[in-house]
Amino acid sequence: MPSPRKLCIEYCYDVVSPYAYLGLHSLQKVRPTWKHELILRPVLLGGILKESGNPPPPTVPNKFRFVQTDVARRAKGLDLPFQFPTSFPPRTVTPMRLLTTVGNSAEAKQLEALTGILFHKMFVEGVDLNDLNVLRDACQELEGVSETEVSHWIDSIDAPRTKEQLVVSTGEAVKRGAFGAPTLFVTADSNVPDPSTCEMFFGSELENIARHFDLPYSIGSTRNED
Repeated sequence: MPSPRKLCIEYCYDVVSPYAYLGLHSLQKVRPTWKHELILRPVLLGGILKESGNPPPPTVPNKFRFVQTDVARRAKGLDLPFQFPTSFPPRTVTPMRLLTTVGNSAEAKQLEALTGILFHKMFVEGVDLNDLNVLRDACQELEGVSETEVSHWIDSIDAPRTKEQLVVSTGEAVKRGAFGAPTLFVTADSNVPDPSTCEMFFGSELENIARHFDLPYSIGSTRNED
């Protein structure tokens, strides 16, 4: 059997998106067989929706009712714990700035681990990710991270460079075609992204990627998004 094609997957996400939570879990589950390079791109979903003219699901009652049912159904199929926070959708500027600064100064595996922790706190524990103490505790859950590093990350949340970078990353995603999250830009036969040849996929459904690139896919189905 031939080896799977190399894929570099840029994953544009916001921790407010339940489909991004499902999608990251699915990408992690297929990693042993796909062996893809995963690059996490923190963005602001609210900014993408505004810039692309896509109305947020809560402003369309029928759509939001479906999203609530759909996500619960998909999470159950993935055997993934899930519940919407009491107040949804919350603002996520602060946690996304944290992930932006962690992405600048830490290893990719630490950014991925912290993203998973924040998703869990959002959609399982239902805690407020705008609370700096919650974010600090989340950072301290990472292995091999010192108190000094954690303090630097927390202090950098309001740094002008961090704010600007998150805005730019959000705008760049829209320019490349994003209208929601998660948005995936997939470069084939490479371990590095190539905007000139990548193809865009949307939502947490990985079956389309598997079919397009002739990859094995056997986990539960997790489709659309915002």
